[in-house]
Amino acid sequence: MKRKTPEKSTKETETESTSKKSRPTMKYCAFLRGINVGGRRILMKDLAKSFVNAGYKDVETFIASGNVIFTSKSPPVHSHIEEFLESEFGTIPVFVRSISELQDIIQSLDTSYPTTNIAFLKSKLTEEKRNLLMKHSSDEDQLVCRDLEYVWYSKTKMSESPLFKVSFEKLLECDLTVRNRNTLSRIIAKYAST
Repeated sequence: MKRKTPEKSTKETETESTSKKSRPTMKYCAFLRGINVGGRRILMKDLAKSFVNAGYKDVETFIASGNVIFTSKSPPVHSHIEEFLESEFGTIPVFVRSISELQDIIQSLDTSYPTTNIAFLKSKLTEEKRNLLMKHSSDEDQLVCRDLEYVWYSKTKMSESPLFKVSFEKLLECDLTVRNRNTLSRIIAKYAST
């Protein structure tokens, strides 16, 4: 005789429902690679509309380089965002961080360098890849590994650095996108307290 699966009590169902409702809404930023560079032109209003249609709330774009701010009760998965964007715009690598994670990054930076760039990754680099990256570090261009980012400190402008010609995506065999310290600071200033 088949044993009946016990039905959930009204109290259990209410507890689950309350738990979902009580999850805090968090603010995130999706950094999209290759937007409005190299011939790929996407209107920011079209980009924002895609996020709204996918169910994200309070969607805004910040400057025209592919930075989308939104709120969600569940941590967003970059592969899900890539899927709905691909159906409209083609393949776009996406890197998601919460605003609080961006604050942690900014607070950890060495401010003594005139140029600071942060490269966002989707997963941690292996020890082998970290070693490959660190071989390019020098007094003029210091590279520092974090869990899901690496920081590039330079004593010159990015375009004047010898590292500007290095394809780090090919070197590390992974997708990445870069934002400078100023852009991240402006995002935090605008969205951290709203």
